[in-house]
Amino acid sequence: MDFLLTIAKPHIGIFTAIDAVHSEQFGNPAEIAREEVKMLKNTLEI
Repeated sequence: MDFLLTIAKPHIGIFTAIDAVHSEQFGNPAEIAREEVKMLKNTLEI
């Protein structure tokens, strides 16, 4: 997420769900939540 946020800042953030596909890339639910929060903190509108 850090790299993507250096390229573009989202205008709108929509948090829908955390699915099993996320657990393949992250070690635990807390890591998934931290990444989602990064995206939401960097949006203009939530």
